[in-house]
This record gives sequence, structure tokens and C-alpha cells, in this order.
Amino acid sequence: MSTFSPKILSFALAPNYTSVNDVELIHGKKLVTAYNIPAGTGAGKKVGIISLGGGYLQSDLNLAMQDIGLVAPTITFVSVDGATNNFSSDTTTLAGGYSVENTLDLFCVASVAPAADIRMYTAPNSLSGFKNAIIRACDDGCDVVSVSWGIAELVVTSEIASWESTLATKTAGNITICVASGDYGSTPGPSDGFGVDYPSASKSVIAVGGTKLTLNSNNTRLNESVGRDLPGMPSTFGGSGGISTVVSLPSWQAGLTYKTYPDGIVHTLTNRGVPDIALAMNNYGIRFNGVVGVVGGTSASAPIFAGMIARFVAKSGIRPAALHNVIYANTNAFYDVLDGNNATNNANGYYATATWDPVTGMGVPDGQLLYNAIYPSAPATYTLTVVKAGTGNGNIT
Repeated sequence: MSTFSPKILSFALAPNYTSVNDVELIHGKKLVTAYNIPAGTGAGKKVGIISLGGGYLQSDLNLAMQDIGLVAPTITFVSVDGATNNFSSDTTTLAGGYSVENTLDLFCVASVAPAADIRMYTAPNSLSGFKNAIIRACDDGCDVVSVSWGIAELVVTSEIASWESTLATKTAGNITICVASGDYGSTPGPSDGFGVDYPSASKSVIAVGGTKLTLNSNNTRLNESVGRDLPGMPSTFGGSGGISTVVSLPSWQAGLTYKTYPDGIVHTLTNRGVPDIALAMNNYGIRFNGVVGVVGGTSASAPIFAGMIARFVAKSGIRPAALHNVIYANTNAFYDVLDGNNATNNANGYYATATWDPVTGMGVPDGQLLYNAIYPSAPATYTLTVVKAGTGNGNIT
């Protein structure tokens, strides 16, 4: 049976920190400033978070949100295929590791969109459970869905055609699905060669990679680089990216090129490239069983972007349409990450280059500029005033 892994690579309890708002830690409220996200709370919009095990504590979210001066939303737990909210604080077990994932996902979304209707869709960790959770979230009318789980696409090659059909159908209503690309550079896992995770390689999702972000004291961006050499992570491992060998080239990636590391050869993209965008994956603070913990991974990047989209939808009243087309057509809406690569201990990689690359995608979104690109200003409105002949001058304004 194929099982999926959460896209977190490091977690440590940090009782020396008394708050997730410590100057060294990152959370969504800080990133609202760093990424210039338009004002808002996500009020009235529904965000689905996919979980494949473990559980969460509402009290952890309450404490974390209190730490950053916000009020926590009440999370709705949705059981899929009989799964339960099985929280465990023992991180040496799967349930404990999965509970860290759930806790991180919830806080990332809530700290960006604190008034959103956030729902945790928990299913058994299986191909059918995973697919059923996504279907349920879409059918429930979620405006955006966050997925921090994946598996090497070569493990599920025979299933991908069916998945692609399902995901295309379920996102037809302009539902945005944000999927973490993974944390092992140019590989899906620590012992794999070149490859990408699925479903981040799906054409119907926004694949979200990771960066290493350093903030100024006022939470603006000081520096942002390729997501590698991160605290608690194995050397040279970081945000995942690469080229699918299963999913064909999407129209919105036609004509793109990439450069392999270390040979520096430029290739034309012929299959789906991952990721589409990237956000910070380092040094997130959470409350776990009441204690401050520090966690990293693209499991943070994806729900942060989901929270951003929830704010966009709440502000505009409209779900983004053809979001891939918008992303790839608006290079000015992204902070480009130009230096570095995503090679790992056991595989070569790709260079970060101008515009798109299989390391950080198009780069890191400037929230306001991306919002403007998704929702361009409406054309001017003209009023025609008709005056009967002989009664005065007619004017067109």
C-alpha cells in the first residue's frame, strides 16, 4: 500500500522560547508584512486542510494565535472514511509526526487568514483516502485547499492519470489547491535520485517550493535565498523542485528552460516543472502540546500561500481564475531568487536562474502585485446621456 509523507523535515520542541513571536521565529502575521499581502482576514472564505493522520489541539492554536496578538478561529474537524482526530505529542511515532504537520498547517493558515472558516479534512493514509479527502474538501465548497503531503511520483505512476482527471474536475470551479513540493532538493526523498513528488507535480495544483528567509526587525525582507542549509535539516537538503517524468508539459510552461547543476547545460522544458512559486520554509514557531516548537519545510510554505489566496478571495469576492496563467505571465509580481541550486547529498540538481526554475519556480510572490495581476482594475465606466432634439445640447460623458 502506498503511503504519503508530510513535507516537514525538522521539528524540535523549544521550551527556551516563551512565545512563537520570538524575534528568531517566523509565522504568517510576520509574512503578511514581508510578502506585502493586502490587508484582510479571509472572513467568510473556506479553507480546507488535508490531513492523512494524527490530530491537532484547538488549545495549541489558541495559544499560538494569542502569542501573535490574534484570536484563533474554531477549527472544524471533518472525518473522511472514518478517520479520527488522533492527536499524539510523542513525535517518535507516526501519529506524533503527523500531529506536528497538522498543527503547523493550521497555524500557518490561521496566522494569515484568522477569520477564515478553516476545516481539517482527515483521511486514512492511502491513495483512496488522500483522493477522497481532496474530493470532500472541494465538494464542501472550499475556496482554497492546502496539501502538505506527497509521495515520489514514480511510486504512483499507474494512478496519476486517474488523479489528474479527478483534480482537473474538482478545480474546475476555480478552487485553488496549494501543494508542498517537498524538502529534499532535486529528489523526492533522502535516498532517491532525480524526481518530484506527487501531487505537487499535478497540472491542477499550485506547487509551492521553499526558501530561506531572513527578516529585518520590522518584518520586511532582509534576504531570501534558495531553501537549503537550514537549521535542523541535513546539509544541502531543502526546498524540492524538478521535472516530472509522468505529467506532460502544461501550456502555461511552454517555452521555459532550466539549467542543470553542476554541468550548467540549459534544457528546454518538455514535461511539468515543479514548483510554480516558493515561500519561506525555515524557522516557523508553533505551539505543540502547549510548548513552543520550531519546524521547517514546504509544509509551511503551502498553507501560507493558501492563507494568502483566502485573503484575496475575501477581498475581491472572486476565486482566482486560470491562476497558473496569471503566475507565469506576471514575472514582476515575484521576488526572483537568482543564486544557488538544489543539489542534494546523493543527486545533482538545478540552478536557480532568472524567472522560472526547478528550484523556487517563478520566485516569491509580492502579495499586492499578485493580487493586482489576478484582479486587474476594471475599465472605466461611461454613461451616455441622450437629450431630445431641440431641448438643448446633448452630451456624452
